Amino acid sequence: MMTKEIIELENKHILNTYGRVKVAFTRGRGVYLEDPEGKKYLDFLSGLGVNILGHSHPALVAAIEKQAKELIHTSNLYYTEPQARLAAELNGYFGPAKVFFANSGAEANEGALKIALKHMPPEKTGIIAMKKSFHGRTVGALSLTGQEVYHAGFESLLLKNVAYADYNDAASLESLFSKNTAAVIIEAIQGEGGVNPGLPAFLRKARELCDRHGAVMIIDEIQAGMGRTGKFFAFSHYGIEPDIVTLAKGLAGGVPAGAVLIKDEIARSMTKGSHASTFGGNPLAASCSLAVLKTLKDEGLMDNAARMGALIMDAFSVMKGKYPFIKDIRGKGLMIGIELDIDAAPVVEKALGEGLLINAIKNRVIRMLPPLVLGEKDAEKGIGIIDGILQKY
Repeated sequence: MMTKEIIELENKHILNTYGRVKVAFTRGRGVYLEDPEGKKYLDFLSGLGVNILGHSHPALVAAIEKQAKELIHTSNLYYTEPQARLAAELNGYFGPAKVFFANSGAEANEGALKIALKHMPPEKTGIIAMKKSFHGRTVGALSLTGQEVYHAGFESLLLKNVAYADYNDAASLESLFSKNTAAVIIEAIQGEGGVNPGLPAFLRKARELCDRHGAVMIIDEIQAGMGRTGKFFAFSHYGIEPDIVTLAKGLAGGVPAGAVLIKDEIARSMTKGSHASTFGGNPLAASCSLAVLKTLKDEGLMDNAARMGALIMDAFSVMKGKYPFIKDIRGKGLMIGIELDIDAAPVVEKALGEGLLINAIKNRVIRMLPPLVLGEKDAEKGIGIIDGILQKY
């Protein structure tokens, strides 16, 4: 099918909840995608941070083929080797801990919320989240998301025990703590909120306040984790250790997967039947995650993310001197936001026309989340495309 036919078919049959860009993709290789007409696109978005190994990486393809021939799904009524091995591997990054497997970031955050509240005495029910945060669109995760635009029309569903602090404002955060505070959830780097890195003093203060008030600290690493910032967890840049971590997006390199990592002393509160997932951690998803973790190590992709991220941010720092409408450059590794004093959407549209995938968030922020396999030549190609567009403003 050609692009026009695919678009017409989808518009006829799929619920109208996506502001889709009018392009369709049929295949991908490395850091490139290809449409039905054969045009190639340099992917600086990696499926919203999911395809951290790029497209059709041999290690991931091999894992899918091998596991699909052996066992795809059994349910969590039974033990499977890939899930057991994956939990052990994740413990190497955050342990001693227990792991709960889900299918998405929203599910991981829902699980984290339930686990934190189950750990607390009945009177401790208060949750503190951040303004400008994004944690998902299911009811609990939506309640944690501190952006009214996502709440519109669903206010009656939102949890009433969630308060929102100003991100990076320690006084605002401290003012919301009380003897009833059960948990705090924070992104070490806010993604959908505008690629806003946490201030070290703010995140350390959050840890201190949780300790003082006996609250659980949850760090959402769904977009920033899995090596994207140059470290496996973004919170590792800040010298803090949370009690619960949530992962998804890049965990299985494109196959749906999520995980909640819970310190042992909190995990003990959960009992048989207190939470579950039919598909979570099934053999196919777990095998893909194992392949991703191995490839991150074998190919030095976290170091590569740090190097390529520095290259891109240095180039935009030079551009900032040329283009006064570049207001700010922020992020870590290959999680980058360029804030403009002009509307970012036309820049994104023009980049698409020139074969580069980026997106606009918060109206004036260009977001880039390239695959961690990005090389210098393609990084410079993407930079050049954006530079050429900005020259015309």
